[in-house]
Amino acid sequence: MIFSHVKIVCFSLLLLLLFSACSFNGSNNRFVNIFGKWEMTGIIYEDGSINMLGPGNYVAFANDNIVEGIKGQGKRRYPYTRLGEALKLVVDDGEVLWFVVKQTNDELNIDTPIGRYLLIRNR
Repeated sequence: MIFSHVKIVCFSLLLLLLFSACSFNGSNNRFVNIFGKWEMTGIIYEDGSINMLGPGNYVAFANDNIVEGIKGQGKRRYPYTRLGEALKLVVDDGEVLWFVVKQTNDELNIDTPIGRYLLIRNR
């Protein structure tokens, strides 16, 4: 009887380890996938209006910072951490949350306090 309990516990631990490894790899791949420079093609505001942007606007993601380049306004660099689909940016003396709402290899949509950024990957 004790032997069966040991087998059940060992099997449960094995499954837990297997599922943990799969879960970690999936989220880690999504995290690495946003690294690089993305062209900002537009912003959708809360009222539904859309500002389609010309070339020269971008968001660049590195391991520990985000650079936001807006034509005519310059560049801003923000330290950040990623918590699942949330990006927690340090802005001045506070924190701001961005949320990844759509992500493919070539397209990224992020909800920000300004609006939804529409981004395409620079190649």
